[in-house]
Amino acid sequence: MIAMWYFIAPQGLIIKNSVVYFNISPLMLIVLTVICYLVIRFIQRITGRENPKELFCNIIIDFDGKSVSCTAKVDTGNTLTEPFSNAPVVVVDKKALHNMVPDQSSGKIRFVPFQDVSGGGLLQAFKPDKLTVCFGEKNIETDEVYIALTNSKFGTFSALLNPDLLQKETA
Repeated sequence: MIAMWYFIAPQGLIIKNSVVYFNISPLMLIVLTVICYLVIRFIQRITGRENPKELFCNIIIDFDGKSVSCTAKVDTGNTLTEPFSNAPVVVVDKKALHNMVPDQSSGKIRFVPFQDVSGGGLLQAFKPDKLTVCFGEKNIETDEVYIALTNSKFGTFSALLNPDLLQKETA
């Protein structure tokens, strides 16, 4: 903006104390906002990356002959992936798994690095035999996923679902 102001010097653009001010009418502001919204929606449609319509779903985790069902929230900010396979990660409250967690000595545990607003760390994770996501009218099954364990309480749900799992083919 400073370069544009310095070289072009457009009318109605003022920079004062490193703050950029535009002198535009309220009607122009509304029109430009609508245009920007439409451009973003168009890009989302082309790339197929739309925000989910519903934010909650049921998931069924199958591992070593056991099955656990719990409620998950689709977390659009969850981009967590297992570093070696690049598979999406679902973060689940450890208590919701009812002793389904494999022993560390079994060799089935991996550590997934994460970063959040309070810092970062490592989450224990395992690969289930199958994960079924019951989302609206469709059931999505995959085995290309990792379940990360946390002691955090989420409230009315037990898991944070990576939205990439909703892009998979239905079963």
